[in-house]
Amino acid sequence: PSWYIEFDPRTSHYRNGIAPDPSEKLPLPVITDVDGDDKNEIVIATREPSIKVLRYNPSNMEKASLSSYLSLDVLASANLLSSTIVKKGRQPVGLATGYIYPYNTERNRQQVIVVVTEGLNVLCYDHNLQLLWEQTIDTDMYAQLSNSYVSEVAIMIDSHALRLNDTGLVIIGARIESRRDITAYHLHQKGEESSRDKQEEDSSNESTDEKYITASHEEDMNQHETNLVLKHFSYYAFEGKTGNERWKHEGGDFVPHSSSADILHRQHHDARYYAEQEHQMKQQQEQAGYK
Repeated sequence: PSWYIEFDPRTSHYRNGIAPDPSEKLPLPVITDVDGDDKNEIVIATREPSIKVLRYNPSNMEKASLSSYLSLDVLASANLLSSTIVKKGRQPVGLATGYIYPYNTERNRQQVIVVVTEGLNVLCYDHNLQLLWEQTIDTDMYAQLSNSYVSEVAIMIDSHALRLNDTGLVIIGARIESRRDITAYHLHQKGEESSRDKQEEDSSNESTDEKYITASHEEDMNQHETNLVLKHFSYYAFEGKTGNERWKHEGGDFVPHSSSADILHRQHHDARYYAEQEHQMKQQQEQAGYK
């Protein structure tokens, strides 16, 4: 039988007023046996923001006609808002379940539920949605980059212990990107350039054109530099029961060991180089197209 879940439409506002953009999409539901009773539950994330554990109840079949959908029972629910009731940065972008305790033939295991929010907060719940721990991923390298979002999240939960007396492991992988649609941005730039050409059709101010090209080139390179910094896929590992950090690998970690200044200088140099190469390639393609 089919089923449905009711949501409050007041909590589902999108920037465009119609549908979610890539930065507003919720993680997919997880269907699994979280409490170890040999019956599957459905774990979902909502834009309230919250997470819920749902289960199909056969008795609801009697209340539903053959042409209607069945409702699900809410076994547990947890609000994702911070202790200060701040909603910004608390929308869920990643959701997963798994076992932090080793397999035991004498008793059933319960799973934990891990949620990652758009502010890179990691929340770990037990099967009853009681919060076990919360950690915020250190995002100093992104602190000065506005208009970005978590574009990709991966969560792995495992019973393997890295240290003595540890209980399981939670690994988070995340990628941050700019909200700006690069394709739309370039199309907009070309449209402005075409409009400017029409307005200045009778003008032969070469110095103005040269300044515009230089500014456009510099802006294009800066945009590519930002994208290269943002698109690093970084990993963070936490102890499963307490949330204590065990290790992390970020973009700057994949270069030879050196001082922080050297790492930042190398990242900046590499970003400028690749941005320059891509700009030159685009110029060649545009010149070939004009011919």
